[in-house]
Amino acid sequence: MFSHCVAMRNNRYSLIILTFTLTLWLVGCTNNTTKLTTSMIVSAFEHQDIELVAETDPNSPSIFAKTYNNVSPDRYQIENIEP
Repeated sequence: MFSHCVAMRNNRYSLIILTFTLTLWLVGCTNNTTKLTTSMIVSAFEHQDIELVAETDPNSPSIFAKTYNNVSPDRYQIENIEP
């Protein structure tokens, strides 16, 4: 009788662990991420009345102007800053 209770308890724990593992696996496999674009970021600044001017100097020594992995960054300067 006692061994039957222990076996049922072990099966119950196994079922709980299996359910928990499957739940984590399903949650981890969803892909509901929102990707930010340059236009989204620029419009957010414009919404706050912050004017951005695109920087176009191709020979800028700034590390932020460098192309990495064939991706060239968009760079902007903030105009009309009032203290």
